[in-house]
Amino acid sequence: MKWSVVIPTLWKSPRIYNLLESLEKTPHVGEIILIDNAPELTPNLPKLEKLKILSKGVNIFVNPAWNFGVSEATFPHIALCNDDIEFDTRLFSFFDSLKIRQTVFGCCPENFSAQSPSQTEFKIEKGHNITAGWGCLMLFNRNDYTPIPNKLKIYCGDDWIVHTFRKVKSFHWKIQTEMSTSSGIPSLNQIAKKDKLIFSKLLKKRDYLRITILHQSQFGAYNPISITHFFFRKFKLFIINSLLSNRK
Repeated sequence: MKWSVVIPTLWKSPRIYNLLESLEKTPHVGEIILIDNAPELTPNLPKLEKLKILSKGVNIFVNPAWNFGVSEATFPHIALCNDDIEFDTRLFSFFDSLKIRQTVFGCCPENFSAQSPSQTEFKIEKGHNITAGWGCLMLFNRNDYTPIPNKLKIYCGDDWIVHTFRKVKSFHWKIQTEMSTSSGIPSLNQIAKKDKLIFSKLLKKRDYLRITILHQSQFGAYNPISITHFFFRKFKLFIINSLLSNRK
């Protein structure tokens, strides 16, 4: 199983250099698609055979960069990867035995460490352990991807992905990062606030089948719209089951 790894970057984290070299050496990685959102800062990079650097000449922001990278990918399996993380890239080998159709995998938040972590056993858990950092490394099949609306620039792109996949799972694997090296830039705060409002309106237009717990600093402790829909479905199922029981 070969992967296209999509990495948007503003060249703010020095971790990107080790990340690129480790991905280059990984047999399961077929190509590294680097979306350069700060071409005026592009450093001299070592020659890497798998590396493709794409740029629109300006900062198109992370969510459109994800869409752009997926659209340019050669391989059917996609990893959306932050530029400020490092991890043991043997991770990709564990997905050979997993069914990934209609499923998006993200990082369990307790895996993160600023120091070089000792590795733990890879394992998958189902569901909604989705808090800050879950979207720093997401893996899925390209044909299952629904592009993020162009109105969303920085925030809520991973939330959109969660809501548009049939299954959501979290994996345990150590990730070394300080987190939010690029998204913490003060000049992006206004765009982030606008993204949250846009996303809340998008939620009202869609019929969601799951409850998503989001990090409080991103979108409040819970998504009230998803929660309302979740409990409405539970109540509806309770009524249906009660009626069926009465018929018996």
